[in-house]
Amino acid sequence: MAQLKMQVVSIHQNSVQLQGQRQSACSACAKQQTCVSFESDSGVMHRAEFKLTEPLEVGQQVAVNCDDGFLLKAIIVLFIPPLIGMLLLAITVQLYLSDATSDLQNIGSGLASLLGFGLGLLISRFLAHNVVSQLRQRLSIYPTHSTSVKADNSMSQN
Repeated sequence: MAQLKMQVVSIHQNSVQLQGQRQSACSACAKQQTCVSFESDSGVMHRAEFKLTEPLEVGQQVAVNCDDGFLLKAIIVLFIPPLIGMLLLAITVQLYLSDATSDLQNIGSGLASLLGFGLGLLISRFLAHNVVSQLRQRLSIYPTHSTSVKADNSMSQN
C-alpha cells in the first residue's frame, strides 16, 4: 500500500488541508552519508484537501494511504492510450505510404505519431474522470497516533 506522510496545515469547516513531502528510498538508508549517488529531497511539497468525517488538529501528522493496484490502474489509464495511439497511427501511415519516397514516409509517420499521441491524451483525459471518482473512495487518512479517519478527497494537487 502506498503511503504518504503529511501534516494538517489548516482546517476550514468540513475540509482539512494537508501538506507533505515525498520520501525517497535514500532517506531511509543508513549509508546516505557516504553514498555518492545520494540526493536529498528537493523540498517539493505536495498539498491535498480532504473532506473528513472526524475533525483533525492543525499540526497533527497523518498518513494518506492508497492501494498499489489502484495506482497501477491509474498509471495505465494515463500513459498507455497516448503510447498506443502514437504507435498505431505511425505504423498505419507507414504501411499506407509504403510505395512513397522515404522522406514522405518519415514525415507522414512523424505527423501521424503526433496526431495519435494527441488523440491518446484526449482518451486518457476522458478515462481519468472515472479514475478520479474512484480515487475519492479509495484514499484513506490515518492519524499517526490515534484511530483511523476515512476521507473523501475533494481536491488533490502536486
